[in-house]
Amino acid sequence: HWEEDFSVPKVTMGSESSALRSCTLEERLLSLPSGLSMYSALLQDGKPASVFVYKQGNEDKVNKAAKHLKTLRHPSLLRFLSCTVQAGEIHLVTERVRPLDLLLDSLSPEEVCAGLYDVLQALVFLHERGKSSHNNVCMSSVFVSEDGHWKLGGMETVCKFSEATPEFLSSIRTVREQSAVPPEEKVEGFKTLPDNFGHSRDAFSFGLMVETFIPLLTDYGEFNNVL
Repeated sequence: HWEEDFSVPKVTMGSESSALRSCTLEERLLSLPSGLSMYSALLQDGKPASVFVYKQGNEDKVNKAAKHLKTLRHPSLLRFLSCTVQAGEIHLVTERVRPLDLLLDSLSPEEVCAGLYDVLQALVFLHERGKSSHNNVCMSSVFVSEDGHWKLGGMETVCKFSEATPEFLSSIRTVREQSAVPPEEKVEGFKTLPDNFGHSRDAFSFGLMVETFIPLLTDYGEFNNVL
């Protein structure tokens, strides 16, 4: 269920691929202050997809996300299709998904439990196979596929355990969910964690995300007795 593939073409301004020129953007599903927008789309062959549109000047960020989506493949990670430049914007194309935020009101307790398990499986894969941390596990990094599975995205914040330095974490601060940043990072003199604790940042953030779902689960079977 996993594979690593290191052949990722870099996206640079001025380079355009014909692969996406016939991609039709449909409904805008997400728009962030950072300038990132997400659209549902149809590819040239009629297959559904999602397109994450970044403003010019984000080449490094998009290349990083594309590399991780391409090289770390797992059923619970957002599936990469292509990355191109079109009309001065950078388009990251993935399987068709919707932001989890938009579906919260329609989820059953069973779907929430299954979805959290999907995210947990993605993190186990990143930590054990990829020796990497996500660094921004939160609601806005999770998407729902057409068959109802939750997919972890937001891969521009991913790095190897050894690369999660204070400098790197500072460089991605604007795109991280601040409430999910672990307390040790906020202490003066914070240093890079040893590899055997590299997963702890994601574990803390995942725990906080699970906590937000507890109100949806309090009537689910024996869950209420556990609280």
